[in-house]
Amino acid sequence: MALRRVLIANRGEIAVRIVKACFDEGIESVLAVSEPDRGSLGAQLADRVVCIGPAAAAESYLDVDRVLAAAKEEGENMWHMPLDDDYRELLKSAYADLANIGPRWGGAITAAWFLREFAEDTPWVHLDIAGTGWLDESAPNLAKGPTGVCVRTFAQLAARWA
Repeated sequence: MALRRVLIANRGEIAVRIVKACFDEGIESVLAVSEPDRGSLGAQLADRVVCIGPAAAAESYLDVDRVLAAAKEEGENMWHMPLDDDYRELLKSAYADLANIGPRWGGAITAAWFLREFAEDTPWVHLDIAGTGWLDESAPNLAKGPTGVCVRTFAQLAARWA
């Protein structure tokens, strides 16, 4: 089955590059934007644009309750993981200010801590899809192969904020 459509939840130059790559490959691009980005270059180039909320990321992309509700409605398992300080300690390094990977246990949480260090005051979200991005066997609601995990959640969020 060929990829037909890509939902892009990014902004600026990254969004433009993804939209252009989709165009080059004959794939429909759907760009999720907040209200101020409706007129952005990415929005002008995308095949479709879906506004997911107001400018404040906390009221659109990063409203945890909205993300969790959309995931539940779409049948995708998701939860708000803790960012306990103990996990930050696992990123200490003898060679750098911060290691880019923690130990085996708590990998999604240490990855989130790593992102948090660089995001500073910018609102952010970490969706860890590595373990659920591929199925070796089909499931009742998913075909074997790439799962598209979180795509249904983002589509539901976009529909609610449109």
